[in-house]
Amino acid sequence: MELTLFNGKEITKQEALNKDCLISFVLCYRTDKKEHSISLIKLLNSIKKYFTNNKIKTELLLRIDSDDKEALTFFKNLNYPFTIRLFIYERWGGRQSINFTYDLFLVERNPNSKFFSLLNDDMYFARNIKDDLDDILEEYKDNLNNIYIIIGNFQTPMTNKKMFKIKDYSLEGWFNSNYICSYPIVSIKLMEVMGNFGYQPSVDGHFALFNVIMYRKYGMNLTRHIIMFTYRENILREDRYGHDFNQENVLKGIKQIKDGNFLRLMEQQAHNVYLNLHEKGLASKYIITNT
Repeated sequence: MELTLFNGKEITKQEALNKDCLISFVLCYRTDKKEHSISLIKLLNSIKKYFTNNKIKTELLLRIDSDDKEALTFFKNLNYPFTIRLFIYERWGGRQSINFTYDLFLVERNPNSKFFSLLNDDMYFARNIKDDLDDILEEYKDNLNNIYIIIGNFQTPMTNKKMFKIKDYSLEGWFNSNYICSYPIVSIKLMEVMGNFGYQPSVDGHFALFNVIMYRKYGMNLTRHIIMFTYRENILREDRYGHDFNQENVLKGIKQIKDGNFLRLMEQQAHNVYLNLHEKGLASKYIITNT
């Protein structure tokens, strides 16, 4: 079941897809505690304040459980000046299947959008990044359909010195806040070539490993560092994404990283991007500098 809202009124899916859109925000939501809906309102208000009010066209794709009647009522009563598309399905594997939901959103997004942004209900946007986005759009103005970047707050920029510290990406040296961006804004073209959001549920970890492979094998850097534009509330989230969540049975478990199939698939994904950039004559744009 799907439900599409705009300015508090239901509209058709086609009406939503015909709208201008720069960024497709995506979010998986499950009602658990009152604090979560309060935090979600902060997120929605921040999208309105820093994006809609600055004439940045967006949509929000939301997945909720079919048995979560409270969530459905909550969203039906919202009134925001951007498209909210609800995807209502039976419960899947919680946290353990979140990457499959993102794959679904990649297919269902507004075809006009240029970026795909992964959100949580315990975070919100903390400042206006219109100037940052305008700089990127100006840089690519002659080829907006061929942007291959991951935008985010990476603590510090992904310099040659920083990336060179990772000698062997089959180890965990890259799985920390210096290399992981929790709420990345990823270009649609890059996601189309990558093909999916990973082979396990830690999507931000997937991008971190992808970045390291692109550097170690091809000398490329596809990241854009934008400082402090999101803030996380750190709401207690136990059991919200399935009982495996707190066991960290995700990519951080080094056993999966050392599995030959996993690394081979990750390396193939990076190789596909490398070949695509070369075919389009864009590879030199992403070669990392000696800084």
